[in-house]
Amino acid sequence: MTRTARAALAVSLVLVGCLHFPTHARAAPIRYCGSNAELSVSAVSDQTLQVSLAPLDEKDNPRVAPPSTAFLAQKLEEKLRLRELGRSEEVQVGKLRVVIQAEPFTISVRDAKGKVVQELAIAEADGTVTFRTDAPVLGLGEGGKQFDRRGNGAG
Repeated sequence: MTRTARAALAVSLVLVGCLHFPTHARAAPIRYCGSNAELSVSAVSDQTLQVSLAPLDEKDNPRVAPPSTAFLAQKLEEKLRLRELGRSEEVQVGKLRVVIQAEPFTISVRDAKGKVVQELAIAEADGTVTFRTDAPVLGLGEGGKQFDRRGNGAG
């Protein structure tokens, strides 16, 4: 095989590799209720995390909720902050693993064995949140039916 033929074969293999192994999807802005948004994932403890999704204002600052009047502020350790998302993103938070998927916009919390602990999907248009869990849905803010929020619209 000539030197030119070997070079052509090497280039062909690289091109074929590109065709068979797609690159990551191009990142797109995270959207919530029709606005660009910021997603953050923070550790509260080894087994507790906080997920915040905040629309951005006209100056690109997150519109954060006022502090709770019912709970003491927790010291959070931020693990991930995103304004754009490709196909997916993954982060370890204590003993939990958080997987964020772009289509549909889904946040899955998994235990050390990979079992889904809780999964929520957030509709871009109206912010509706749907849950997939066999356990009570907790921590959705003040008011409404207390403790187990399954079946109650959040958003």
